[in-house]
Amino acid sequence: MKSVRAGNLRQRITIQQKIVTLDDYGQESAGWATVLADEPAQVQPMSATEFIRSNAQSMIVTHKITMRYRPEFINTQVMAGWRITMGSRLLNIISVMNIDERNVMIEVLANEGTQDGQ
Repeated sequence: MKSVRAGNLRQRITIQQKIVTLDDYGQESAGWATVLADEPAQVQPMSATEFIRSNAQSMIVTHKITMRYRPEFINTQVMAGWRITMGSRLLNIISVMNIDERNVMIEVLANEGTQDGQ
């Protein structure tokens, strides 16, 4: 199992999921709701080689985020489409992997930028 030392989880991130609400006129309005705030994580920019390799598979990945497993991550397929905020930066979650399926650590692949203009 790949282990991550607690000292490596030095960035603080917020995980958000997209929500759609109806206004008083019945119009849909999209926004973001915080699922987890101030979560410790290790955020690593991808190297040029990893970036090219991921792009060849039609998936642009700019960051790899490693963090402790939480019960909120039980359905990793649902998390694809969520986003991570780090200060003013936005990272769109592409995929989430439960490392070794042991519910200890997860690895998130993400790309930086806005999502649907939100």
